[in-house]
Amino acid sequence: MTLDTHVRAAGLPAGEVQKVDAPGFPELYRPVRRVGSGSFGEVWQVIHTPTGEMRAAKLLLSPDVSLRQSFFHEYSLLFRLRHPGLVRTFDWSELKDGTPFFTMSWVEGSVLEGVELTLPQRLRVIWELVDT
Repeated sequence: MTLDTHVRAAGLPAGEVQKVDAPGFPELYRPVRRVGSGSFGEVWQVIHTPTGEMRAAKLLLSPDVSLRQSFFHEYSLLFRLRHPGLVRTFDWSELKDGTPFFTMSWVEGSVLEGVELTLPQRLRVIWELVDT
């Protein structure tokens, strides 16, 4: 399957991937679109060029050294975790300007921001997480 076939399968026109105004990802990743941002970073949908897989790239945009250490610690923990209910974490890398990022499985779905859970729903989520 070609890269453009994967892009079309994701519901994006093939040319859209090349038109994105994106940070300098290494050649291993091709940016598709920015999907979110927060106080310290951004999340991008990217294509892993060797496999054509869609992935999420989480970037740390703060130059703060302690935040960078925490960000790498987050990556290290997630990389070692394996569970069917967790996304898989792949690579640690840097943009061409030195901005650190790591990649995870791309998961289609809704944004959970602003979702209110009842106490029984929260307990069910916690139980599912610890029942591994």
